[in-house]
Amino acid sequence: MSKGDEEFNVDVAYVIVRDNNYIGMLGALDMSHDGIVDFWCAIDVNERKKGYGDEILGEMTLYLVENYSDVR
Repeated sequence: MSKGDEEFNVDVAYVIVRDNNYIGMLGALDMSHDGIVDFWCAIDVNERKKGYGDEILGEMTLYLVENYSDVR
């Protein structure tokens, strides 16, 4: 999330940028009626196997726990 962004929106894709270069996309889909959200992360083929996916999903998990853990 860029600094200044306060909310992560479901059903929106976010471009992942590192050092001013596009490296992938991140998003979430709410495909259920019980509040379960599925996250996805796609890394550009030229940027794979560098740990970006693990880093991004780890940061998003922390962000969601800190900002949405009380939402049920």
